[in-house]
Amino acid sequence: MFLITGVRGLLFAGVAITKLLNPTHAMVLIGVVLILAGLSWAFMNTASSALTLELSPLGHQGQALGGMNALIGGGVVCGALFGGFLTNTFGYYISCLCAAGIQSVGIGLLRIISGH
Repeated sequence: MFLITGVRGLLFAGVAITKLLNPTHAMVLIGVVLILAGLSWAFMNTASSALTLELSPLGHQGQALGGMNALIGGGVVCGALFGGFLTNTFGYYISCLCAAGIQSVGIGLLRIISGH
């Protein structure tokens, strides 16, 4: 899961270089990044569910998965609002760099939580 999280961070950072490309190449790069980000999300979602089940006490797995999904939903809402603010205020370059930074923090937290 660490590798997938790291790849997602690199993908978001990669979008920042689209400022250096012509519009056609930039759109192709963004399309590829979004496809890869979607694939990595599918991997991370499966792995995070497995990790949540592994770490939760027997008999409380349903609550743990429900809590995990609620946190993901909250993150999606807050991320969309904050990401929209960042993009409107500073542009997509800063927004993508912030996403990459958040992914980097996520790698550290995963390492601490999972004990690896």
